[in-house]
Amino acid sequence: RQRQMCIRDRPRGRLPIDPCSALSGRPRIRSTRGHTVTERLLFTARHGLSQSQIAFVRYPDLSALPDRPGLFALLGPRSAGQAGPLYFGHADHSMLRQIPQDPGFGHAIRRGLTGFAAAYLPSGVDPRALVDALAANYDAPVNAAAHALAEIEHAQAKIHKKSRARQSVSYTHLTLPT
Repeated sequence: RQRQMCIRDRPRGRLPIDPCSALSGRPRIRSTRGHTVTERLLFTARHGLSQSQIAFVRYPDLSALPDRPGLFALLGPRSAGQAGPLYFGHADHSMLRQIPQDPGFGHAIRRGLTGFAAAYLPSGVDPRALVDALAANYDAPVNAAAHALAEIEHAQAKIHKKSRARQSVSYTHLTLPT
């Protein structure tokens, strides 16, 4: 939700950090653009030995998302009633158009989706790896469920492949009476 702020009330110098962040102690930075307050959420991604902070801008609803590629977070209630990321994703063309089509969107709605955040993709970074790192770092439940389902499907495919191989081996050893 965006709040209105008078120019005379605008902070001078550094951007104010909200100490009451609902994101597990992560600071929320508020910056001003004209009369509106824009909330930025800092998410840390640990990938390999490196770590980077990515500034996401929070949007009040789906229609306010930018029509550009980038990273996105679907926000909603987490444990103890605090808000946090339910799902991280990447849109390669347009967040505005791709998020409603993303499989995680429906799952996030069922988990109580309350907000959206978007960020530019840092250059030279694999988007899938970055999304996985963010999801793992913040225990995003929709990403975790999708990852678990993919592991189950992979294990099932291996079992089916072995089963088919056994069946074909048993047929090759059969000899027909002459």
